[in-house]
Amino acid sequence: GPGVDSALLGSLQWRSVGPLRGGRATAVTGIAAQPHVFYMGTTGGGVWMTDDAGTHWRNVSDGFLDVGNIGAIDVADSDPRVIWVGTGSASIRGNSSVGRGVWRSDDGGATWRFAGLRESGAIGELVVHPTDPNTVWVAAVGHPFGRNRERGVFRTRDGGATWQHVLALDDSTGAVALALHPTDPGTIYAGAWRAERKPWTMISGGPAGGVYRSTNGGDSWTKLAGGLPTGLVGKVGLATTPARPDRVWALVEAPDTLGGLYRSDDRGDSWTLVSRDRRVTGRPFYYTHVVADPVNADQVYVLNVQLLRSTDAGRTFVQLPVPHGDTHDLWINPRDPSIFALADDGGTVVTLNGGRTFSSLYNQPTAELYDVVVDNAHPYRLYGSQQDNTAISVLSRRLHNSLRPQQEWGYGAGCETGPVALHPDHPETLWGGCYGGAINRYHVPSDTRTSLVHPPASTNVAPSEMADRWQWVAPIVVSPHDPRTLYHASQYLYRSRDGGDTWARISPDLTANDSTRQRWPGGPITPDHTGVEVFGTIFAVAPSPHDPRTIWVGTDDGRVQLTTDDGATWRDITPRGRGANAMPARGTVNRIDVSAHAPGRAFLAVQRYREDDFAPHVFRTDDFGATWVRLTDGRNGIPADHPVRVVREDPVVRGLLYAGTEFGAFVSFDDGRRWQSLQRNLPATPITDLKVQRGDLVASTQGRSFWILDDVTPLRELATELAAGATMAGAGAVRLFTPRPAARGVVGDPLQEVDLLQPTDLPHGALVQFVTTRDVDGIAVQLLDSTGTVIARPIAQRVGMAPTRPTAADGAVPARTDSARVAASAPSTATAAAAAAATPSLVRAGAWRATWELRGAGPTVPIDATRGNGATAGGRGPKVPPGRFTVRIIAGGDTVARPLVVTGNPAAPWITQGDYDAQHALAIAVRDTMSAINGVLATLR
Repeated sequence: GPGVDSALLGSLQWRSVGPLRGGRATAVTGIAAQPHVFYMGTTGGGVWMTDDAGTHWRNVSDGFLDVGNIGAIDVADSDPRVIWVGTGSASIRGNSSVGRGVWRSDDGGATWRFAGLRESGAIGELVVHPTDPNTVWVAAVGHPFGRNRERGVFRTRDGGATWQHVLALDDSTGAVALALHPTDPGTIYAGAWRAERKPWTMISGGPAGGVYRSTNGGDSWTKLAGGLPTGLVGKVGLATTPARPDRVWALVEAPDTLGGLYRSDDRGDSWTLVSRDRRVTGRPFYYTHVVADPVNADQVYVLNVQLLRSTDAGRTFVQLPVPHGDTHDLWINPRDPSIFALADDGGTVVTLNGGRTFSSLYNQPTAELYDVVVDNAHPYRLYGSQQDNTAISVLSRRLHNSLRPQQEWGYGAGCETGPVALHPDHPETLWGGCYGGAINRYHVPSDTRTSLVHPPASTNVAPSEMADRWQWVAPIVVSPHDPRTLYHASQYLYRSRDGGDTWARISPDLTANDSTRQRWPGGPITPDHTGVEVFGTIFAVAPSPHDPRTIWVGTDDGRVQLTTDDGATWRDITPRGRGANAMPARGTVNRIDVSAHAPGRAFLAVQRYREDDFAPHVFRTDDFGATWVRLTDGRNGIPADHPVRVVREDPVVRGLLYAGTEFGAFVSFDDGRRWQSLQRNLPATPITDLKVQRGDLVASTQGRSFWILDDVTPLRELATELAAGATMAGAGAVRLFTPRPAARGVVGDPLQEVDLLQPTDLPHGALVQFVTTRDVDGIAVQLLDSTGTVIARPIAQRVGMAPTRPTAADGAVPARTDSARVAASAPSTATAAAAAAATPSLVRAGAWRATWELRGAGPTVPIDATRGNGATAGGRGPKVPPGRFTVRIIAGGDTVARPLVVTGNPAAPWITQGDYDAQHALAIAVRDTMSAINGVLATLR
């Protein structure tokens, strides 16, 4: 079992810091009778709803769905409260997350329940019967990275309790598209697709692919010909329209001149090839979407890089201007076709006027981020590269003078692939990658970019013929010892000593160099060579923080290499042998973490999900790779189907480990022997990278932007106690964690509900975290100065468990967030009476947070005798100067105290302690004068 009671982690909360800049969405639907209501499915961020035509979006799947990748969504026409969702996007990029079946909501998205087809992998389309919300057809592509049987067309007639596999072709050919006849739902069209991803290629097409029709609700099927390609067929898109019910559109990937847009006007008996426009047929695995206008039978849309529309039954197309390219799904209101929603690589936008104007993409925190690096500024910034957009930098917390989050964004160097690199002490210079081989250097103060001289990248030849095999996300790292030393890697490691102006190769080929996996990628119909499929590359580079001559390197084909002499010689330190401690075949070394605690200590996060192996692989060495221990066996906390993308060791407490997996976050308090969930309120989404910065755990995600777990002091204290053999519950009714130092000069909002157009901010001042281990009759939070005088009594707020489903490591179903607050000890009889009246006599055990704004008591304001007795504080009190204070919690007859240090403003080091003391003395004098004036005025009254 886990080493720490999960209840003791209850005060920890993840905080979304943006960017609110939409990421890829591949599914969207709406409600005809409610023209401002839409639902979208994102590829890592779950299901979102808007009821104001896209002005605001809110997530409706957090706390229920255990996967963030959504492939299809449909609302029942007969009951719009019923929503069906299929997970797993069928636009299967090289790093796509897998789906985990079908989910259903019966209350408009307020709650969800699992409805089966767990192994369907990726769902291209899901269609609800027009008059029966319990009858649904699902087009399942299957596992994106391997063969399995649960693919094809499935049907349920009992709301998902049971499923029939009504169209089963083979273990590599699934279904990707569905369309119902508009007036005869017994007639169904399905698009079959043989699709499979490998790290080195994309397979699209097979002899079983094509268009199938059933005339009896799916009981039996016929493969259609009548002019359609019948041999080797790839991806298929389908559409029908109520404007002409017997018309069917089929967008078909096929060899030579056979691919294109086909139209049938007789229910699919005969077909005509109406368009071979390259804009219509381009990059079929990623697109191949066709949508028919519900009112105009001759108007049809094709979704590709652009949104294309034909008004002459498919013969010619024009491009429509939309806010973002790479379009994937379109829902048109059947009652008013001028209202539609478009899902694309930038999120989802809504138009109410036929496309003249659209809603914003800057209200969706669904960015797919490849990485995160942080600087040492105050407040610190997070940098990462957003797929389908640009590299970006955001603040860890808002500044005082910012009105909108976009004001605080910065360009992060490079482009969508990144990564971003910097020296944390010198964030004025950033480096960023772009599609593997290209690097630019960005000077932030002058807003100047420089393209750097470097061995060129080329996708015009097979990877085996490339001089440098540059991966889509080829690593770029700045030396921790020298802000001008930079590393970049293909199959070779390159080093620059002058910030990237000149480069030297400092290694041989460090990969396995398997030429059989370096052929031209894509096929058997359409090649696709962008750099994503380049294989046999260095995937992770980790310069040692202890020694500038030591560099650790990991590849995507299962090699780990080490130099201790600045690249003069290299040693293969790949985990060898048989059994659990061996590197899996062609394991991708996704991240390497060199421990801050010992030079020879390092951790590997290895993933093989791109070969349909979802096992977690985490390794540790304490002797420079001479021996390795695997820290994950699928039974010690991280489930057997959770690939691990990143592992980091806490820089303060040895053996405290953090892991980011395909489906959530985990922590180990005992050097990896046992793991337990650290998900808390973090949504179910792939975690692509982690960093520990100033006691915060910072995460990048593939679909939910950046998140911060503020103040991991509770984890550090628990890990230290566990290592010492201490009891985990602590003494008495309260477990108070030592607050980390609080700084003057940083401002933010108090604990409150999230603004849908703002990232969640950290409250200003000191964050107090504690847990009540049993029910108590009251809770008081007190702040004491160095003389032992109580100067503030903040209010404690209960922290609910995360709105995420439990994992195997959690055991119990978490509750929704509880916003209950408990008043602290009051400064007067009147407020004490009010607090007692507002506080239940018994406070349930749970986790709590309180924030202290670093202010003492305000001026007293007498209360009129006719309305009560005594005096109360009026207004905010003066800020305290830097110094030592004490937090005290009184609960259930127990009292516990911890020290709290208040520091000066780290962004204004010129302010002296004398300045702070003088400010405080003046503020106290002003406060006391106000109190005296208030007393005189009361006497006069």
